[in-house]
Amino acid sequence: MRRKITHPIDFQPDVPPGGGQQSPQNGGRGTRLSRRDQINRSVGTADNLVFAYGRFREVNAFRNWGTRDVPSIRRYRSSREERLGEEAGSSYLFQQGSTALRDETLGNLAADAARRWAHKECVISVHQGVRLTFAELLGRADRFAAGLKRLGLERGDRFGIWAPNDVEWIIGFVAAMRAGLVAVSLNPTYQLDEIVYCLQKVGVKAVLSPDNFKTQDYPAMLLRAKRMCPALEHIIIYSRDHVAGTRRFADVEQLASKIEVERVAGEQDRISCHSGSNIQFTSGTTGRPKATLLSHKSLLNNSGQITLLDVYHRVQPPPITLACGITGGAIASPEFFKKIRESFNFDNMKSIYGLTEVSGVIFHSMPNEKNELTDNTVGHLSDHIEAMVVDENGKTVPFGTHGELWIRGYSNMIEYYNDEEATRKTITKDGWFKTGDQFILRSDGYGQIVGRLKELIIRGGENIFPKEIEDVIMMHPLVAEVQVIGAYDKVYGEELCACVRVQDGAKLEKEELKKFCASRIASFKIPRYVEFVTNYPKTSSGKVQKIDNRARENSENMVLESMTMNINDC
Repeated sequence: MRRKITHPIDFQPDVPPGGGQQSPQNGGRGTRLSRRDQINRSVGTADNLVFAYGRFREVNAFRNWGTRDVPSIRRYRSSREERLGEEAGSSYLFQQGSTALRDETLGNLAADAARRWAHKECVISVHQGVRLTFAELLGRADRFAAGLKRLGLERGDRFGIWAPNDVEWIIGFVAAMRAGLVAVSLNPTYQLDEIVYCLQKVGVKAVLSPDNFKTQDYPAMLLRAKRMCPALEHIIIYSRDHVAGTRRFADVEQLASKIEVERVAGEQDRISCHSGSNIQFTSGTTGRPKATLLSHKSLLNNSGQITLLDVYHRVQPPPITLACGITGGAIASPEFFKKIRESFNFDNMKSIYGLTEVSGVIFHSMPNEKNELTDNTVGHLSDHIEAMVVDENGKTVPFGTHGELWIRGYSNMIEYYNDEEATRKTITKDGWFKTGDQFILRSDGYGQIVGRLKELIIRGGENIFPKEIEDVIMMHPLVAEVQVIGAYDKVYGEELCACVRVQDGAKLEKEELKKFCASRIASFKIPRYVEFVTNYPKTSSGKVQKIDNRARENSENMVLESMTMNINDC
């Protein structure tokens, strides 16, 4: 059954939940929520649920609204809704949820799962030969959490996890949630300069890593990074052997007493579901990666029981019967969906769309939808989310017209950590998050991505900012100028192409330049294509103009494919 799309003003509550304090500004007639209650508060009945003053629930919105009384907020919101309603057919939707949002922490969620499915397997790490039940995972997480507290980590401290998909990653994350820490997710392919930037940016106090992964020597890099990161006090390595200058994961697990471990469970109520739980780094539209701070509530409510199949690395159907396939992280063409269906012999493909800043998924395919919708849209608007598409002046455009997608709801990030200016530019005063994606919103609740407003490149779900790669390439002594753009790729959506102008009279080989990049940036940021040029089209002010890079796929290899990239801001 198609979910109902509801205009939020139709369900506007007169009195906010939880009572609140009487507002002296309006003579006690209205109600003013405490700052914590204002954030992410929801109300509902058995039949429907709406946000209480949902458009102003986000932390950053209330930084601007301060302690204004709720009736004033409601009046502002009502006038805004009326203005949107007057614009017939405007691209604005609010997806009413059928179930209430959960005001819980991720730590309590882990405990609840351990109570319900204590002896059922929760984690199976095939390559490590490790299996953990829900109860075992919680037990190990609490021991590790108590060990971290014994080392001096306190609620709100940043705890980095720089590791591949190992069981220790999961234990470390759950432990951070149970201890009230902020888990900082770090890409396992980062090189030294990248990890130093991330550790410094958010002030990581302790970091968890393996002794090695592929070509990565984590202890060596972290010990070097520690000299440049004054906040970093503890390097925890999971390995059999002890590495000088670090702590073993197994030792930290056994560091606390039984009483200290039990104390972890008793302190869960002191952790707010509205507080920060996770920092994920993402590339912004300018400068270096930003640190997105997400709350317990946003992650918990946005998460789902989804098994993702990496079709990019499979050429043969797996020896199992697939129930569903899901694609996300990059735009997939109808031809791509067709090839997946043919390769894996099933027809139940789904799409998801989201951003780090909105906790993950905000559009997704619906059950039993037609292939036409799956193949040509990013899905239907998710529950409890507001979406609108606006023009360059912030005015809503008609349904079916492209513009920038703005999102508001429980899933929005708290802030870009330690970056007030970027937060202010990205989140409006009334709580809208500007995605930076060119988008078409349909009246039936489905959406389509047209492109990106700026030059951000998305390669297989990894957000890559060209300037970061350009800065590295410019370090090569033979390079005079470089512009990095995106080139269409059937597998990853986009690949990196470096258009390089070398010094006069110099000769540089493509593979030599790639090797130069390999020791300085993560492997997924190394340009797949390198094209040498003699000049670039520029404006009279010296800025590089739009470049129309066209490509064709031949039977031998992939060169470039039809794509126009805007690199005006490079």
